[in-house]
Amino acid sequence: MVRIYLRNYAGLGVYPVLSKGVNQILNERDEIEIDLERGEVRSPKNRKSRFLESLCGKPLEIFNSNGIHSVFNKKVEEESKSTRI
Repeated sequence: MVRIYLRNYAGLGVYPVLSKGVNQILNERDEIEIDLERGEVRSPKNRKSRFLESLCGKPLEIFNSNGIHSVFNKKVEEESKSTRI
């Protein structure tokens, strides 16, 4: 997946759900269950599941910080602390 796509979603605080073969277990308008800890997406209707592609690096850091604004604010705060005399 293209890095900018992942960063855009993570920047908004939205976890991008990328899963190969998920279209084989889901139909349009099906409900889904997403387990980020286990890294899987599943269909409650047929109980089939597929693994998710995990975020890593900067996109994961941004997502875990609840979006790019939080990361930016933290960086500005850290820099202002380091420039104080």
